[in-house]
Amino acid sequence: MWFHTKGSSWIFSRNLSHKARKQSTDYTDFYDSEGNKNVKPISFQCTRLIPASAHAICTEIANVDAWNQFGGYGVLPGIEKAAYETRTEDMVGSRIRVRNTDGSGHVEEILQWTPGKAVAMKLHEFTPPLSSLASHFLEEWTLVPEGSGTRVTRSFQLHPAQPVTRPLLWLISLLFRRAIERHLEQMAAMSSTTHNRNRL
Repeated sequence: MWFHTKGSSWIFSRNLSHKARKQSTDYTDFYDSEGNKNVKPISFQCTRLIPASAHAICTEIANVDAWNQFGGYGVLPGIEKAAYETRTEDMVGSRIRVRNTDGSGHVEEILQWTPGKAVAMKLHEFTPPLSSLASHFLEEWTLVPEGSGTRVTRSFQLHPAQPVTRPLLWLISLLFRRAIERHLEQMAAMSSTTHNRNRL
């Protein structure tokens, strides 16, 4: 779910206010699970109540033919096509190759698959120029039943390739967050339409 910035990098840099610079560079050393020192990731999460069961939502996540419904936001492109390179029986270890509407791409690897509860993915193998800005992203879906629907929370960690790339990646994360919010809204609207149709 990413994009080619084309000629936009200098625009982001010139429009970055002093306050934004201070916020985007306010970070401490980060250590990964193996104790390696790294740049602190950029984190955010989005949540939405979706009128569908948690198991139905997991089924939709697994249906990569529908990933092109992710439309991006602003200069951030949507997904043109996604296809399994590898699909395991329990989904863990599955690899999905993604091509975006601007020609950029990456791989999404499933790290956790607990139907009806949680899904975790690693986004990596980015094509340029994102490959020079980020090493990988981590995404986690948390699904909690609420009323007749499911409270869906999508949490992200964007890992900069190096300290100097973190400010630009932080700016890109603002667009990414808006794209995820819009995608969740779209999922909720589509689930509501399906639910109403089934009641007729």
